[in-house]
Amino acid sequence: MAKFEKAAALVKLTEAERSVFEPFIVTGFDLYSIGSTNFRYGALVGIPINYTYTAADEIPRTEITVKGYDQVNWSSKGGELLQEGLILTENEQIFGIAREMMELRSNNILYNSMLSCGSILIYYAATNGINMKQQLYSRPLSLRAILYTITGLFVGGTYCLIKDMMRAYTEGSIDTFLANSGKEYAEAGVGFYDKILKK
Repeated sequence: MAKFEKAAALVKLTEAERSVFEPFIVTGFDLYSIGSTNFRYGALVGIPINYTYTAADEIPRTEITVKGYDQVNWSSKGGELLQEGLILTENEQIFGIAREMMELRSNNILYNSMLSCGSILIYYAATNGINMKQQLYSRPLSLRAILYTITGLFVGGTYCLIKDMMRAYTEGSIDTFLANSGKEYAEAGVGFYDKILKK
């Protein structure tokens, strides 16, 4: 696929990285990615079928449904926005594929795994430590339940905050890199996100 190769060139994949990337077609209209370039099983980039559309008349209107059974009212405002969101320019498609490639190239999988494991260990250590120190094992279960709930909310909230910050940082770095790759890709990025919102 030519667009896949152009995206690989845009993000300057090394030969070793390129050898672990594979494209595949996904159901739906969103890009999808699996794996990482940092692991031996490689990385898969799922490309939606609408990346083959070049004009609105190529959209198979009767085959697209909402929630699996409701037909789309293409003459409604929502239908018009969906139609606009499904047709991406070649540069917008390359931007989207390159964005997924850079996501797979990052260490997000490793960081997310470490964050999840760390959160569980902190939760266990905190609740066990407080239980031992305050001798809650010999007290009513309701006290421990309150402890577990409060600690769980704190650790869970911290986990969500850190994960969101990591995600925002990674996506911001990727978008900055792609926008600095040329004016056409900066404009393609704006169009890409605009069409995501329209969908």
